[in-house]
Amino acid sequence: MQDTTVDPISTLKPTKDCSGTRLAWKDIQIPAALLGSSDPLPQMLPLSEVAAPVKVDPDVPAELRTYLGYGVGNMPGDPCLPYSLQNNYTRERRPESFRVAILENEHLKATVMLDYGGRLRSLLHKASGRELVEVNPVFQPANLGIRNAWFSGGIEWNYGVRGHTPLGCEPLFAAEIAHPEGWPVLRLWEYERIRAVPFQLDFLLPPGSEFLHVRVGLSNPHAQTIPFYWWSNIAVPEAPEVRVLAPATSALRNKYSGGLEMANIPEQDGRDLTYSVRSPHSADVFFHIPDHTRPWIAALDKAGEGLIQTSTAAQRGRKLFVWGNSQGGQQWQQFLTEGNRPYIEIQAGVARTQYESFPFPAGARLGWIESYGLMKADPKTVHGSDWAKALAVVEDKLKTALPAEELEALLEATDDLFDTPPERILQHGSGWGALESLRREATGEKQMAMPGSPFPEATLGKEQRPWIHLLECGTFPHDVSADSWMTQQHWIDLLEKSDDDTWLAWLHRGVMRYHQGDSSGAKTAWQTSLDRKENYLAMRNLGKLACFESRHEEAARLLKQAHDMEPALESLAIECVGVLLETGHAAEALNVFDRMPASATRQGRLRVLKAKAALANGMTEHAAELLGADLVIADIREGETILNELWWELCAQQEAKGGLITEEIRRRARAIPVPAHLDFRQTA
Repeated sequence: MQDTTVDPISTLKPTKDCSGTRLAWKDIQIPAALLGSSDPLPQMLPLSEVAAPVKVDPDVPAELRTYLGYGVGNMPGDPCLPYSLQNNYTRERRPESFRVAILENEHLKATVMLDYGGRLRSLLHKASGRELVEVNPVFQPANLGIRNAWFSGGIEWNYGVRGHTPLGCEPLFAAEIAHPEGWPVLRLWEYERIRAVPFQLDFLLPPGSEFLHVRVGLSNPHAQTIPFYWWSNIAVPEAPEVRVLAPATSALRNKYSGGLEMANIPEQDGRDLTYSVRSPHSADVFFHIPDHTRPWIAALDKAGEGLIQTSTAAQRGRKLFVWGNSQGGQQWQQFLTEGNRPYIEIQAGVARTQYESFPFPAGARLGWIESYGLMKADPKTVHGSDWAKALAVVEDKLKTALPAEELEALLEATDDLFDTPPERILQHGSGWGALESLRREATGEKQMAMPGSPFPEATLGKEQRPWIHLLECGTFPHDVSADSWMTQQHWIDLLEKSDDDTWLAWLHRGVMRYHQGDSSGAKTAWQTSLDRKENYLAMRNLGKLACFESRHEEAARLLKQAHDMEPALESLAIECVGVLLETGHAAEALNVFDRMPASATRQGRLRVLKAKAALANGMTEHAAELLGADLVIADIREGETILNELWWELCAQQEAKGGLITEEIRRRARAIPVPAHLDFRQTA
């Protein structure tokens, strides 16, 4: 296995000015809420809730239905495994240092967040001083990602399975590569664990170029076709006069309330969908770009200026996402940042929509270039009533600034560069790619075919240690904690064939079995784990399984026992109280709070659960106090409605004054406006 030393970024000086292109490495200060440690509890969801197919209107043509639903979910019951949840953050911000790479030439300055998924934080057009993307002035995690934590702004790279990437808050490998002409290239790469696929990004900013080019490369190292997902998510400022254009006259639209339907572009149902502020609620608009049409998308202001994104042919999907101008949509806008900074997302993917993955053949490699730059077009035409002319004026400008043939030629011309191994790695990512290389070497399988993306043995660490021991010795070591999960089939086979009879081995067998949809086998494994050694993880997993299978009393008992064993773990307290409430034990839920430290109810979600328990016990005044204006759930989930539902329940109980709550009372309660701090609804 190739090993490459790391040069600490703090010791590096900016790359020498080379024909106008420079690459520098530095730390920047951003007000930030700390991410916190990962959750030790493996994510478990009911098997029945997995990957429900998206509803599709009968009018959607057959050609657009081919891959809808294909590969959009993970295995049953755990959309984030083998990753741990990142849910231990707050909303208390203070200045923190963030490591970035700055790639610039005469025209553009790109700032890339190395420790946070390679997010392109800023793309500055120097001559005009204009930021082409929305730059979030703070770092504020929120619960919109596959692993919970996600943050808004800039351009993120989403890959593997549907959703905001599990690596969005993780460091990537980073290196500097010298282009044959002498100018520097920024390279980022990692190994994605759900699909077990490596990926690579080369940021290219040639001297004199008015476009930043990002070359993306994927390799399927498996012996079978797999579903794969890629969407680049671009945040741009929102304003009443901003119009989003893409070369399409129809689209698939999801209004988050009725599934996918066909829509005309630009106007549908008397409303121009290309102006985001005219949307009352959150919505996805997937532009149907005809085959053999150059793909691009732009967000242009009243002067006809703004960001344009285009790509080589492989990346053909384009999308507009809007938060909507309802109270809930506006609340989300403010929740993700500081101050009044409304934004929308224009996105680009390999598939046509985000409700499908694309088939990635065995042993195949896939690459494309996506490009970002400033577009200036005649504003009267851009905002005119003739959609065809609006598209034509942008396409003509794009053709002059960056011909499609030139972009395809750049893709071909950088083939050798893309496969050139880095001479020095400036930052390490995780050790999971190195572990996969070790496994392949031990089993005689071909190595992952990405020569430009090495995974050095030096990256192997504490998380990989038990799996190395299993690979080499057939057992887990006895002095490790259960803080890393594995769901790849090769590791499942290895552990199931092992004679390891420890509590930890049985705990992992249970997680693996549940991941594969075998709840009975998981139950047996977790019970065996408890028999070998009492541990809160197996106890908790059995409690969750009992809850999913409607064994309510058993679920409540097991989760209470698990919580008693680990009372300081907030995520376990949340699950324990939640199950008690779901199973009709509201009084016991309040008793659990009595045994917690007073600081526990300052945690937003626990405070909400306490309010729910108070309402279930008729304690309306206490519930009203808990739902006061200072309540914040730091990790409220996109689409979650617990706050407005509790508000309406409170209103109903207040009107009933301890008496029977009739349907009429509930109807009147639901007509009472939801306070802004409790309103995160994205639909009517």
